[in-house]
Amino acid sequence: MNKPLAASTLSSTTVTRMVSVMLLLGAAGFYLYTNNQQQYYSGHALPAAKQILSDISRWEKSTLVEHLSDEARQAINDQQLEQLLEHYRQFGKLESLGTLNFSHLSSALSLFGSKRIHYSGSAQFDSGSAQINITLLDEPTASSATRFKIYNLSITR
Repeated sequence: MNKPLAASTLSSTTVTRMVSVMLLLGAAGFYLYTNNQQQYYSGHALPAAKQILSDISRWEKSTLVEHLSDEARQAINDQQLEQLLEHYRQFGKLESLGTLNFSHLSSALSLFGSKRIHYSGSAQFDSGSAQINITLLDEPTASSATRFKIYNLSITR
């Protein structure tokens, strides 16, 4: 006699449980990965981000270009760069940074491509407080002094 088809295959409940376990393991893996990245970059990228923000807050073209990643340099023309600098000059020089918060989502997404490290936080400029979002591109083949470059920057009131 033949067994009924349902008895010879996995039940839908078993499949659902297996999928749920795999998703939980994947989420746990991403959590562990991003926490590891946060710890690593807190000693490498975070100091670089603070130094870069201090350097570029003079809002001079040459200084900003020096800190841009190749991708960012290719994506912006001189006119756009001048407009960006004109906009950021209204903030004045950076006086102090608050806590810069590491983005776990950006870190998880960088698992599948370029190592992008995103921080956000508050800052005090000559003209008042502002919110900063900075994404750095990790270029490990560069010297340690120039390893991290700006991929994206946003400063808002």
